[in-house]
Amino acid sequence: MSKIFSILLLALFGAFLSLGEVLCADSNTHRFGYLGNAFGLVGSSSVAMPWSTAFASYSYFTPYDDLGFKWDRPHPGPFNRNIIEHERGVYDFTIPDAYVRAAEEHGISIIATIWPFVDWDQEHWEGLPGWETSTGWLADLPASRYNPYDIEAYSNFVKALVDRYNGDGVNDMPGLLYPVNYWEILNEPESSLTAGSPMIFYKGTARDYVELVKVTTTAIKEVYPQAKILNGGATGGNTSYWQYVLDSLDFSPFDVGNWHYLPQRDDVGDLATSVWHDVFSHKNINRLWNTEYMVFSTNHPDTGANNSPDELSQAKNIVKGYVRAFAAGAEKIFYVYYKMSDAGLIDPRGGRKKPAYFTLKNLIKKIDSFTSVTTIPLNHDTSTYAYRFEVAGKPVHVVWAASDKIITFPLSGTTVTGALVTQSTPADESGNFNVSYYSVTNGSIDLYVSDTPCYIEEISNK
Repeated sequence: MSKIFSILLLALFGAFLSLGEVLCADSNTHRFGYLGNAFGLVGSSSVAMPWSTAFASYSYFTPYDDLGFKWDRPHPGPFNRNIIEHERGVYDFTIPDAYVRAAEEHGISIIATIWPFVDWDQEHWEGLPGWETSTGWLADLPASRYNPYDIEAYSNFVKALVDRYNGDGVNDMPGLLYPVNYWEILNEPESSLTAGSPMIFYKGTARDYVELVKVTTTAIKEVYPQAKILNGGATGGNTSYWQYVLDSLDFSPFDVGNWHYLPQRDDVGDLATSVWHDVFSHKNINRLWNTEYMVFSTNHPDTGANNSPDELSQAKNIVKGYVRAFAAGAEKIFYVYYKMSDAGLIDPRGGRKKPAYFTLKNLIKKIDSFTSVTTIPLNHDTSTYAYRFEVAGKPVHVVWAASDKIITFPLSGTTVTGALVTQSTPADESGNFNVSYYSVTNGSIDLYVSDTPCYIEEISNK
């Protein structure tokens, strides 16, 4: 009898460990995410495919398994009223349940974007004076994208949705392993104010969005007080819209400040992290997530802008953007396209992996889950950029310069006996990287640097 009991106890302990490992997947340690969208799977932004079809018919989690992304922001995603509530008060969670289960299996944490639009509710607005149709993502979202007409029904929808994934054991999705903690209220709500925008996600005014935030936040917190709430990802540089939204609220509803950055020039900077820090910190929002970032290797299909002249420059700028944004205070950054001819990491014409593919994969491997990052001053050398990431208790330095030069680079201490220097972009089409060994003299190395970032990892005798 005692032997059987011991076996059962060991089995339960093993199950507990497995659950613990899964629970860790929803921790805040991982820094890199991806925008789970149909375009990046099929390799074309002109294919009108519902998100659910891409999820069900393609290897949705390939980008995550391949590159090491641990966060997903499915877009538009399954937390979409138009696919859940076809009839007032009747909820079909088949699609979001399937997605959440699959994300759990892959150890992926989720940002759930709440879309408040549903055809039967929006039809009350259609035809009224001033009503206008919206554009983009018509395979997933209604053409009418105003605030819900029936606010009570919308509030009930939000409560039912969040309650299903809050992990409290009541009304949860069957078999839910860990809660969905992060909830985003719409996406790019100010997009209708951008002249010529091919994608309009919301036709309400800034004042309308404030009211939507109030209703949504109240509903979320009623069923899940510990939930973390993000503003709908802010577009490029429209900071005045968000200043108005934040100033119009008599409370701070957002736990995370959320913005997008698509660089239009060769210098990606810090992905406007400093700019958005100033906006969000005004309301004591100090967690900053950039949930859409991409660098082009060819002309942008909508604007014609080209912020990288070739694929190698795309790879370099991806590293520079991530590193400078993290150093400026970004907590997490999400790349947009996996497979795409312009901003993608894989060329859809034949499936060739671009230099950016190997570069980003190696960047994730080098610095994901870093605990701190600091800028390293180099004796007033303003044309050299150097950063120190603390990863698993060890430093990983990232360095590049505006032009080729040799610099004296200081290392961590007297116990350091050598350094491995890895170029951030691949040396060949197979994804191999050049690695060099440097000897230490007086606690530093004489390092050759260029406009291609490199990683410096210390070798210690301790």
